Amino acid sequence: MTTPAPVERYDGIAQALHWLTFGLLAISIPVAIVLAKAPPEGALKFRLYTLHESIGLTVWLITVARLVWRVRHPPPVLANMPHLLARLRHVVHGGLYALLLTMPIVGWAGGSAFGFPPDFWWLVQLPPITPQDKTLGAFLIGAHKALGYALIVLLAFHVIAALFHHFAWKDGTLTRMMPRPRSG
Repeated sequence: MTTPAPVERYDGIAQALHWLTFGLLAISIPVAIVLAKAPPEGALKFRLYTLHESIGLTVWLITVARLVWRVRHPPPVLANMPHLLARLRHVVHGGLYALLLTMPIVGWAGGSAFGFPPDFWWLVQLPPITPQDKTLGAFLIGAHKALGYALIVLLAFHVIAALFHHFAWKDGTLTRMMPRPRSG
């Protein structure tokens, strides 16, 4: 009986950036849902906005770092994947990166148009990137929400595909992004 070839893994930096992004999105998405339901005025709404905006902009910075890292450290090759699934994988990953880069900027622009540029982690207020215009603000926040729904769909697809690979195909795809178990 032959031992299967070891699965080529992402390096520790790529894994850390991936799971940090996951963790921040796992907070930001529920915060956005609560934010949409919160009373229109009050300290809670502004705290939630600051938290959501700060997480979003942090995810943007991490995504830029991930892309720079990925260019210098290409992901491991996934062998034996049918061509159609490989193309779909590239589309989903590309879509996720595009959304993670676009959404925070659209949100920042929308907040700026309403006269509320982001207050980054309660430390520094960022400058507005659009003029104040409530019509523009409503359009941009609507676009931000639509992109958010698209992100949720792609994230769900990404997670379901990873779990399917792991439990149905047992091909090691998910373990490529998991830290190595400690030996000893």
